[in-house]
Amino acid sequence: MIDPAAYFDPLLASKGVLLAVSGGKDSTALMVLAARWRDRLDRPVAMHVATIDHGLRPEAVAETDLVARNAETLGLNCIILKAGLEGGHDRSGGNVQARARQARYECLVAAARDTGCDTIVTAHHRDDQAETFLIRLARGSGAYGLGAMRHCVRLDELNLVRPFLDVDKTLLHRIADESGLACVDDPSNRDLAFNRIRWRTMLPQLAEAGATSGRIAETAKRMQRAADALDHYAGEVLRSHVSVDAFGSATVRALMFKDVPEEIQLRAFARLLQIVRGSDYTPRLDRLEQLLRAVRVEIAGSGSLRRTLNGCVIDLKSGQFCVYREWGRAGPGQVAAISGDLVWDGRFVLNLPPDLPDGIVAAPLGNGFRDLTSEADPKVLRTVPGLFAGNSLFALPRIGHRDKSAEPGRFTCRSLAAGRLLNPGTNHADTLRARLC
Repeated sequence: MIDPAAYFDPLLASKGVLLAVSGGKDSTALMVLAARWRDRLDRPVAMHVATIDHGLRPEAVAETDLVARNAETLGLNCIILKAGLEGGHDRSGGNVQARARQARYECLVAAARDTGCDTIVTAHHRDDQAETFLIRLARGSGAYGLGAMRHCVRLDELNLVRPFLDVDKTLLHRIADESGLACVDDPSNRDLAFNRIRWRTMLPQLAEAGATSGRIAETAKRMQRAADALDHYAGEVLRSHVSVDAFGSATVRALMFKDVPEEIQLRAFARLLQIVRGSDYTPRLDRLEQLLRAVRVEIAGSGSLRRTLNGCVIDLKSGQFCVYREWGRAGPGQVAAISGDLVWDGRFVLNLPPDLPDGIVAAPLGNGFRDLTSEADPKVLRTVPGLFAGNSLFALPRIGHRDKSAEPGRFTCRSLAAGRLLNPGTNHADTLRARLC
């Protein structure tokens, strides 16, 4: 039987723990073990359960109610969240699971913040890890993709923890069965229209040939080690050849592509695009390889090049190039402005005052950048955040510029790019709005 302390003691330093529970056997076991762990502690740890109605199945209302009753039985507070996918979504398409994952993690982040939790815990197990590896293998992923899921990653400034990645699902199912709690049976977990489910059905056949879930998961861990080594050396290249300004745009010396192994170049470039975009994931490897080949050709010929990838513009001139956030079709969106610290577009932390009027949104400045006094490139300033009331500019950021006037107001704004560029542990890889599994 599982000793809960072996899996949950690393969470003792957390400000609060939010358990993501769908009601299936995996997450029910997570809830049971977490409650046992909490009950044995000498000091309390704030712990909540979050369950989500995605709006995709009518049964979900009853299922979230079941999770709430189970949580109450275990002495845990449960929050029922609505993902709002009811209208305008094709439920038969292969992307429905991706949309549901994105909505799910957005809900979990919001719930964690509302409850003061800094850690979200999921019940992903060894079979999930093996499935993720196989899905990414079929896509032609490199070392990073084949590293599959990690035990702990950053999730929009929170921690996402998966304590059971080395645990066989049959053990978790036994714990759920022995608890006496009713569990949800989601028919989509058997729907072969979904890529993940098709791979799931292949696992027994692969195991017969020797490729067990345990061996596949071990390979994923080894790929993680290889990826960490690549990240170490990619970080050295970035520190030597890339500078990031207060607005989150990067200037890159072409020497970054000289006498550096191609795999390190690819990783350094991938991290650069991930951070400048504020993305949760790096570009697809095949597209990144194509871009890198084009960059090398133009550098060798002292030419110029302008491409877009991963929501970034790559602008090469005279042996040096700039990378900045793309404006337009893939440009930043708007979010409701809330008091306190707000992460916007994955690139900036906005420190907003407590007395904001209702209806204020954080959105890209667009042409409003003309109200800033700054030497930065206008193409960069267009994607810097401002506060808007309807179509009217409400407040400008105080970031890397000299204030032109006291009107229409200022708010403190800090770019996250430099820190994330040099410290891959703070990147959003495998995180919110990403291809989470």
